[in-house]
Amino acid sequence: MNAAAAASGKSRIDPGLQRLVDARARGVEIAEQFEQVFVQQMVEKMRQTVDVNGDGEGLFAKGPGSDTYAMWFDRLLGERVQAESHLGVADAIVTQLEKHREVPRLEELRQRLQEAGGPLPHPDHGRLEDALA
Repeated sequence: MNAAAAASGKSRIDPGLQRLVDARARGVEIAEQFEQVFVQQMVEKMRQTVDVNGDGEGLFAKGPGSDTYAMWFDRLLGERVQAESHLGVADAIVTQLEKHREVPRLEELRQRLQEAGGPLPHPDHGRLEDALA
């Protein structure tokens, strides 16, 4: 292990293997971003059905800035729901990416990293990039 790798806490792994690790990390990140957008859209549609005062104006009364507040509400609530719950949308996307060989399977990466003497993901981590960070 060289000094830079030792300082970062990571062992040096083959560049081809690193590309596979990076490809999986990108795939998982994109799946999570999609899940967040999906949840945000779901929150927006649910918010639009709320009629608090019975006047048909929804959760936020019509007026200056109401669209901005509604957008912030949708985005922040969507982020919170996605971060604190396990909806499984991102997992399903990653599973499909693995099935179609767009990203390597976690088990395959663990095996190849073990063979290469690289850092291994903790068995409790479902996400390889968390364990490698």
